[in-house]
Amino acid sequence: MVEDPCEESPGTPEDEVVTPKTVVDEIVSTERKLHEIRNAKPSAHWVTYVNKRKYGIVVSLPHNCFVSATLQYLDESCERSSLYLDMISVSDELKKNGIGTRLLQSLIREAKEFGAVKLEGNVTGKVALATIAKVCGENNLQFFNRSLDGEGKKLNLTFEETMNEENLNCMVVSDLANVDESKFEKSIRASSEL
Repeated sequence: MVEDPCEESPGTPEDEVVTPKTVVDEIVSTERKLHEIRNAKPSAHWVTYVNKRKYGIVVSLPHNCFVSATLQYLDESCERSSLYLDMISVSDELKKNGIGTRLLQSLIREAKEFGAVKLEGNVTGKVALATIAKVCGENNLQFFNRSLDGEGKKLNLTFEETMNEENLNCMVVSDLANVDESKFEKSIRASSEL
């Protein structure tokens, strides 16, 4: 028996029916969230992994928008560190509003106060890579194959060539000395174990 696609199937909840009112309500809800995010200051939460050596940081905004990273000092002097980008998270309904860029900028500004000289991270998505390029500069990125031993082979690819890769999955590294964070928004240090 072929069902008529125009008939409502039995057991379909009425609240799943899309009406002009539900669409308007969703738009209003999204606009309200964006307003709250625009008016909020990013907050930085630090946690100690290994004292005087390795720290975790989350910079967040309302509505579960955040960026997380690990800062690791490169030597005993605790003057120079590397920042490993773990995740940038912005809900689908809020994307394309500069939230990820704002979060990454605040993260870099915060990390440079603690000696961060390079940013690195595994990238599997083009939106994340575009965000990193926007903040750090397309010409300030180097790309490496991922490897289990942590010593990936350098790829001689430009940003554009990397963006055109069908299955993006590589390490990206940026020299933070070439990133001017002076205009990046400073986060509020909500908690710190530093």
